[in-house]
Amino acid sequence: MRKARAVARVPKLTHFRNSMFVAAYREVKYAKRLLAPAVLGSQAPCQAHHTTAKSVRQQFKNACASPGTDHIRTRREHCTFVCLQGGLGKLLEIGGGAKSDQALQYAELDQGGSSLSSSAFCTLRCWFTSTAIVCSQCTTFSCFTRRHRIYRLRIPRNIAKSFLEALEAGEDNMQFDVLQSYRSGGGYIDIMVGPSALKDFKRLIRIHKVSAQLIDSDVERSIGRSKRANMRAMSRIRSRRSDGHAMSHDAYFPFNVMEDNLHEIVKKAKVATLEELGKTTQGRSIWLLKLTLLLKVSANKSLPIIWIDAGIHAREWIAPASALYIIDRLLSWEGSRLLQKYQFYVAPEINPDGYVFSFTRNRYWRKNRNKTAQSDCYGVDLNRNFPFKWGFSGSSSNPCGEIFRGLSAADQAETQSVVKKLTSIANQTKLFITLHSYGQLILTPYGFQRGFHPANYDELLRLTLKIIYRIWKQHGDVYSTGSAADLLYAAAGGSDDFACGSLKIPYTYTFELPDLGTYNFLLPPAYISLVGKEMWTALATLVDHMK
Repeated sequence: MRKARAVARVPKLTHFRNSMFVAAYREVKYAKRLLAPAVLGSQAPCQAHHTTAKSVRQQFKNACASPGTDHIRTRREHCTFVCLQGGLGKLLEIGGGAKSDQALQYAELDQGGSSLSSSAFCTLRCWFTSTAIVCSQCTTFSCFTRRHRIYRLRIPRNIAKSFLEALEAGEDNMQFDVLQSYRSGGGYIDIMVGPSALKDFKRLIRIHKVSAQLIDSDVERSIGRSKRANMRAMSRIRSRRSDGHAMSHDAYFPFNVMEDNLHEIVKKAKVATLEELGKTTQGRSIWLLKLTLLLKVSANKSLPIIWIDAGIHAREWIAPASALYIIDRLLSWEGSRLLQKYQFYVAPEINPDGYVFSFTRNRYWRKNRNKTAQSDCYGVDLNRNFPFKWGFSGSSSNPCGEIFRGLSAADQAETQSVVKKLTSIANQTKLFITLHSYGQLILTPYGFQRGFHPANYDELLRLTLKIIYRIWKQHGDVYSTGSAADLLYAAAGGSDDFACGSLKIPYTYTFELPDLGTYNFLLPPAYISLVGKEMWTALATLVDHMK
């Protein structure tokens, strides 16, 4: 009786009288629930039809007949199918963003590497969204499975250099994704490992005698949980948003909502103007919101500028959310005190293509979405692309690497837009702040090499110590400080080094926002206001104490 009731839950497929299939079909329903929140747009009712593994493979070959093209459909098809081979149920998930053979091979890998016969009988279930299908190679970190894991490695100081070099080679080959960087003097790093790289990873830590703590055994489940929490937060905001001013800091918003908020601010606030710095390769605008109490251009030229940008790395959602929080506070009565002393130029999202991709497809995407010389790899790490000591250290020439620096300095549209604007206002800019996550750090220049500091390094540290004390006293979080290369690792081509080294902006800081790794980049939306308050405390401290 128990078995009959189980089959009754799947009435369309009752001809499969196999308890293993029923269990697998339940996983299909779970997979549908897992994938659906990650995609925006309306969904058509789920359809089912019977096919073979061979025809499934051919179907995906036809869909991705032109591997170099971006969008070949106006609707994206998500397919999850269960195959019966030798009486055993097998769940395979095929994402629309991969070539058929690679996607099928990847799905088989998730099932322990077993091979699927081309004659195996399958039931294919598909549902559609308005997102376009993308045809590109399914690389390790562009197609997530529930087998990705995050480890925290504690690295003894005496082996740090050799281990980090080996780790960097693995990251360059897309085997690992380093989430939290090593802190000099002995410390830990957080690293994400896919199933295909697990053996190499375990061999690496065994050779170097590094201890590893598993802190997330199922990255995809964590992503799903995080996105569902954000969707609930957005629905609560929509339900109570019936009064005038609507900027909320209780959820992470899609890029188009960010844009709408910025345009709404300009309509309502006389102190605000909006400038388009440029467009991305996918046609999205890079916006700069300018806030000043002085309306005459001649008066504005005598007022120093504070520059704040965020979102250079797509997956660091807390950064643009914090920038929007700062904008809101600057428009309040308490912000008027700061506006009497400075103009504020705030670019809340300077990598919109990457952010959209992170929001809709791959939550852990880091780079922009520009095509590279290697057709199956996308994106440049924009924080390795700025024209100061470009390529000197800590970056990759591999287009598929997470820290790919580009083919030449400032060869990306996003970088060019920021460089052009910053250069034009450099003589008037007193403070440059770029927001990142995570790690709770306040970093000073330089990042390209250890032991190199600007002439006013002591002054920069004096202010960071004041900020750290105030944040700890008012909010309870503890930050660390130092130059980027000394505290973390050498990495050239960063925006902060460019602002300080090329443009000579006197006060230059990179803020690595919370947390310390409990949530990594998946910081719940409930923390946005808390982090925003910390950044407001930091900004007010800088305004009060800069010379």
